[in-house]
Amino acid sequence: AMVSETLDFVRGDAVQEATTEVSLSDLLEDLARRYQTLGTPVEWAGSPPMTCRCRPLALKRALTNLIDNALRHGGDAKLRLYREDAGGLCIEIRDHGPGIDAAWLQQVFEPFVQLGKGGADPSQGGGLGLGLAIARACVQAHGGELLLENRAPGLAALVRLPG
Repeated sequence: AMVSETLDFVRGDAVQEATTEVSLSDLLEDLARRYQTLGTPVEWAGSPPMTCRCRPLALKRALTNLIDNALRHGGDAKLRLYREDAGGLCIEIRDHGPGIDAAWLQQVFEPFVQLGKGGADPSQGGGLGLGLAIARACVQAHGGELLLENRAPGLAALVRLPG
């Protein structure tokens, strides 16, 4: 599994998905509905219609990684979409867990860095330490940025995309 995940990470965008105009509001609605169907505590209050040009499957993969992390480490996920003052779009995925020590906020984006319970044992809720690295690479490939911010309580993953 580790070799497979590593190869997927290294290959990155070897298979190019077409860029298209996508409703981020609808994409988040669909993701939230899927998680809620599984009985997971994912909250989405909706938003006014907002679109951007992106590769929808790649962006959905990045957002899924972030939501999974929020659920695993924070116990819940609250999704929010808004337009920033500078005109860009921001998708916020917030949990109500313990957050991350400030010294690790950048290091967690490095491949194979893991901070949670379960280590690399997927049966214990752990991963391989590639999810955030893959999510950040995907967001950057869209001309955006992925940031993590501690909140009181919890952690917020901010996906900033060009408007």
